[in-house]
Amino acid sequence: MVVEWDAPADDGGARVTSFVVEYKSADALYWARAAVVDALTRSVAVHGLRRADDCAFRVAAVNEMGAGEPLETDVTAGPAAARTTATTAAAGS
Repeated sequence: MVVEWDAPADDGGARVTSFVVEYKSADALYWARAAVVDALTRSVAVHGLRRADDCAFRVAAVNEMGAGEPLETDVTAGPAAARTTATTAAAGS
């Protein structure tokens, strides 16, 4: 499964330094970290999922203030790429 995203429109006043990508299966209670990538990366391949067609994904932008509010895929991702737009990287936003 490949998760893709766009850069946030607002960086919260500080340069984005990385993105955190997480996933959660439909029956899971908690999100699991799939990857942390640098600020220039806009996609990541997520391997090892039991059923990639039964997972939701989310991406959060990170800057010196911390992680912004993550943005989730609108629907549970199917076998095609999941796409989302990361939110601001400002802490507490």
